Amino acid sequence: MLHDFGYGAVRAARHVNPDGSAGGWVALTAHVEETAHLSPEAVVFGNARVFGNARLFDRAVVCDNARVYDDSVLSGDAVVAENARVNDAEVCESARVCGDAHVNGARICGYADVGGNARVLGDALITGWAQIGDRAWLEGCEVGGTVVIKGMAAVHPGMVLTHDEHLSSGTHTPDADYSRPSHQVRSSA
Repeated sequence: MLHDFGYGAVRAARHVNPDGSAGGWVALTAHVEETAHLSPEAVVFGNARVFGNARLFDRAVVCDNARVYDDSVLSGDAVVAENARVNDAEVCESARVCGDAHVNGARICGYADVGGNARVLGDALITGWAQIGDRAWLEGCEVGGTVVIKGMAAVHPGMVLTHDEHLSSGTHTPDADYSRPSHQVRSSA
C-alpha cells in the first residue's frame, strides 16, 4: 500500500498496536517495534526507528534517521527528526527535537526547539519558545519563554531560565551571581 507522508507516496503500512488496534502509518523503510503504540494519525517514515514501549499520540512524527526509545511519549504535533535521539522522555505540543540532539528523561513542550548536538538530560523541562542548539548541555533545569541556549553553554540542575536570556558559553548553576559581568560562581564560604 502507498501513503504520502508529504514528500510523495511511498510504500507503507498501518502499525498494529499491542492491543490489536490500528495505529498510524509506518513507511516500509522505517521500523516500529510491535510493543510500541501509535495513534491513527501518528506517522513514522524515512529510516526512523521506534523501540520499546514508546507511545506516539495525536499527530506525532518520527522521521529521517531519528530514534525514539523505551517509554518515550510524543503527543500533539511533536516532531523528532534528522538524527535526533529521544530516550525515556516526553516531546509534546508543537515541540521539535532534530539535528543530532539527544533528549534523555526530559520533557520538551510548547514550541520549544532542540537541535544541533544539544543534550537535554534528567528531569529538565524545556517549554515556551525556547531554542536549544549547538553543543549546549542541559540537565535537570527549567527553561522557557524565549530563552536561547546555544554554543557550549552548560545549564545545571536547579537552574531556572524563563525570560529572554541568551546563553552561548559558560557553566550556569543556581548559585551563580549573574549580576556580575564575569558570571563567576559565588563562593559558599
